[in-house]
Amino acid sequence: MGAKGLVGSANTEENSSDYKFEKQREKDSKLVKGKFINREVPGGELTFHYRGHKGEPIKTYTLMDGNEYELPIGVVKNLLNGCQVEETTNEVILVDPNTYRPLYAKKMKPRFSFVTSEFFE
Repeated sequence: MGAKGLVGSANTEENSSDYKFEKQREKDSKLVKGKFINREVPGGELTFHYRGHKGEPIKTYTLMDGNEYELPIGVVKNLLNGCQVEETTNEVILVDPNTYRPLYAKKMKPRFSFVTSEFFE
């Protein structure tokens, strides 16, 4: 029989989808201590809901600008990488041949920072 006839492989633990993300879940749950900085609204408060992986409960976080917190690495990565605003610059990268209008370069501007003295991946 062909591949359709195969029921499972000998090493099912490595092939299951739960096993694939378990190592990342463990890394993301490690706590990191640092200072939260709100660049968008200095002195302001940020409240958001976060669930890093399937099966985890949704948690609500409330962070004040300038305060120190102990947060999971997954939450910190979300604050740094997922919360950015696109900003256009004055640098022309291309002129549209149909409309003869310039297309400007764009860069991502971070809304929040999390300053820590610890090293993490």
